[in-house]
Amino acid sequence: MEENKKSVIDVIGLTNSQGESIAEEAIKEYEEKDRSMKIAKAKENVKKFYFILMILCLTVFVGSLIKLITIQLEYKKGVDTYDDIANEFVVVNPTESPENTANQRIDIDDAAASFVTPQTPAPIQKLEVNFDKLKDVNEDIIGWIYSYDTAINYPIVQGEDNDYYLKHLFNKKSNKAGSIFMDAINNRDFTDDNTMIYGHHMNNGSMFASLSNYKSQSYYEAHPYIYIVTPDKDYRIEVFSGYVTDFDSEAYTVTFADDESKEDFIKKVKKKSSFKSKVEVSAEDYLITLSTCDYTYKNARYAVHGKLVPIESAKGELGQ
Repeated sequence: MEENKKSVIDVIGLTNSQGESIAEEAIKEYEEKDRSMKIAKAKENVKKFYFILMILCLTVFVGSLIKLITIQLEYKKGVDTYDDIANEFVVVNPTESPENTANQRIDIDDAAASFVTPQTPAPIQKLEVNFDKLKDVNEDIIGWIYSYDTAINYPIVQGEDNDYYLKHLFNKKSNKAGSIFMDAINNRDFTDDNTMIYGHHMNNGSMFASLSNYKSQSYYEAHPYIYIVTPDKDYRIEVFSGYVTDFDSEAYTVTFADDESKEDFIKKVKKKSSFKSKVEVSAEDYLITLSTCDYTYKNARYAVHGKLVPIESAKGELGQ
């Protein structure tokens, strides 16, 4: 400070107390101006920082919005594609008489009757699948899976591996919805001890997302059966177990060493089940496992087990 005053006094030629006063005022004015400039510069830097931050946030928001829209459009494309396939190649005709009321029970068979209540009569339906035309679209077609009153109404394919159809639709177009597909190591005619069928758990409820609803007893009671139609034989899947499991658990066992091992497997999965079932299953039955992702923990799956019961023809009557 003293050096600054002396410099100012020397410059203006003052050495008395008046000069010192003037010098102090000049220095004070200089320092105030310098402080104001620094404050102004700091404010400008803050404005620039917030502007850049706003641009970055806006960029992230727009990028996320575009990604979300892209995902939703892809989901919609998958849904539309499978709707078009079902509408073109499959006919599901309800044959229930319009005169039926909630108080009337429709006799399908003894097993179905045990799940029917006066409030929810089981509808009778006819399912016709044009496999010749489906093969023209994709030669990997092996069957069609259908569950009444759910989104499950899809072609089943089998690829050379278990990767391709995770990201490809039935028409082989790339899409995150993928396809409903049989494990590559399974026999196409469902003659393994345990046949695996996989499908994504899509956030929009499509593909195999509804399988997770089997965590509820009431859902199981409303959907005890799922149907599979093939060019040669048709099946009713009598669901008897469903639970959350690891992606590499014993739920995905294809072949058992002997009947005892298979019986032990059946007992274990029944005990794990999220719901109670009266379906009787033995080592003599062909089993099927429907699997989808579950978000209870990392790499979790929800597995639904059923026994395959051949039915005369899906062109005949299908119950709930």
